[in-house]
Amino acid sequence: DEPAGPVELRGERLPVEVLARILADLEAAVGPLTVMVEASDEHDAPLWGDYHPSWPYPDRFEARTRAECLATDVIKAFARTADHQVDELLDVARRIVPAEVATLTQAGLGFVEICPPGADKASGLAVVAQTLGVDPGDVLVFGDQPNDLPMFEWAGWARVAVSNAHPAVRAAADEVTLRNDDDGVAVYLDRLLSR
Repeated sequence: DEPAGPVELRGERLPVEVLARILADLEAAVGPLTVMVEASDEHDAPLWGDYHPSWPYPDRFEARTRAECLATDVIKAFARTADHQVDELLDVARRIVPAEVATLTQAGLGFVEICPPGADKASGLAVVAQTLGVDPGDVLVFGDQPNDLPMFEWAGWARVAVSNAHPAVRAAADEVTLRNDDDGVAVYLDRLLSR
């Protein structure tokens, strides 16, 4: 039953007034932030905001002022500061921003990700699994960054980290496979399916 195109099973957005308050509180604590927002859900839509050379996808970026970025509710925002390593910034942000206001994480890109409350990989997988009639106890997941940790908590069968994963992800994993650039997921699945 392949649909003609992508099907949105659940849509969440972070209200601009909430994001504006989060950014103001964060900047009061850590100083100026480089901020980008994902405002459009169109395929390959660019992020808007302040360009930073560490962003790995410069071809999908459009310079916009902070006011323009805060003119509409967003799917997600990205923030970084030159004075804090991303895990440090994430720790500060989590002390400032309650979980019921926004979900905060990082995905190894050097930016803290600011998402609508409750929007994470676990909630996304739960929607898909429920739609397909799959029990969480039958789900095997792979991960490498802190944004995978909610998914690790949700999945009931097994949690596998690649060997170059963030230390928190390796600590939460049931097993560790080869690095992602050594085809660790494929090697693990090949062994599993060859049993």
